[in-house]
Amino acid sequence: MLPADIPPPAAYSTVGDAPTGNEGSLAVSGSILGSLSRLNASDLPAYVQSHRTDLDRMLANPPKAGDVSGVWRLLDPVKQAALLEAAPHVIGNLEGVPYSVRGRANLLDLKRTIADTDRKIKTGTGRAVRIELEQKRETLENVQKALKQKNGVKRTLVSLDTASDARASIVIGDLATAKYVSVLVPGMYMSVGEQIVDWSKTAQNLYDQQTSMLHRVLGPRGGQGPPASPRSRGSDTRRRCS
Repeated sequence: MLPADIPPPAAYSTVGDAPTGNEGSLAVSGSILGSLSRLNASDLPAYVQSHRTDLDRMLANPPKAGDVSGVWRLLDPVKQAALLEAAPHVIGNLEGVPYSVRGRANLLDLKRTIADTDRKIKTGTGRAVRIELEQKRETLENVQKALKQKNGVKRTLVSLDTASDARASIVIGDLATAKYVSVLVPGMYMSVGEQIVDWSKTAQNLYDQQTSMLHRVLGPRGGQGPPASPRSRGSDTRRRCS
């Protein structure tokens, strides 16, 4: 089970000094979070460009979700949009940012990476590099395929790593409002490029089964039926492939 809702952030007098998930990340992550909240929207792209190493460090050693959530709420919509545009990889993989926002950020990162990969392939690189780039493009395109809705149930890309050993997490349903969450984690020898489409089908089937069971338990008009097994009462399914 995963909690569907992010806990409310604690109150801090100075955002830049907010404690983070790891003591070793306090200086880097805290200062980065504080700086982002104080910058003007027009200054964010340049700041992100010149602090990419620090931002990558923050992802590797992230602050608490509550701290991130608190900083995100301090940003006005213009700043939020500017930050998403300038650093989609960071926003898409940072716990504490709303899942819907992370989904949009990761989609943007996915589209940009595919376009960049296509440009590199067309530049006439060597055979070995071209084969590697083509495999990367195929993997990322499979992530796109896995995000296609079925029966109107939305799918959200809540994490994405576009490196050569790509990783991705897709949510079937609405994780922000779900009371129960089922997590599917693939085993050894399973990769994003080869299995993510079929694995998403498996997650969708589980979601459909759980939704059908809840409908039978509660009834179409909210009538109470026999209790369901705790293991079967899921309303959203999160599937991670790496």
